[in-house]
Amino acid sequence: GLDLLDVIDKLEKFSRDTPIENKTEVGDDKYLIKFAIMLAIEKSILKMGEPELKKVKERLSDLNCTLDDCIYNPTPLKKVLCELFGNCYEDIYRGIYNSLRDIDADEEITKFLHTMKV
Repeated sequence: GLDLLDVIDKLEKFSRDTPIENKTEVGDDKYLIKFAIMLAIEKSILKMGEPELKKVKERLSDLNCTLDDCIYNPTPLKKVLCELFGNCYEDIYRGIYNSLRDIDADEEITKFLHTMKV
């Protein structure tokens, strides 16, 4: 069967290979950008394991925050990731960056990556 990382890889491939004009059926560009950022976050954390993703979500919940909230305000996410993973944070950031770097220079992605930068 497929594990979650395989599903995310397939969604990323679809996202990269499908021309933007064909994606507007799914929703507006903001939705697609939000989806891309969410996939990048979850994929990067999942490389460390599902329990780690659960820990991140629990810690964010303690801050009255969700991963969804962190798309437009990534500061709590960065704080939680640094607290939980210390030096490994850089690897998580690099994974997120690599997933998002090929998307046309979108202001939301640029702001997100800038805030998350080490």
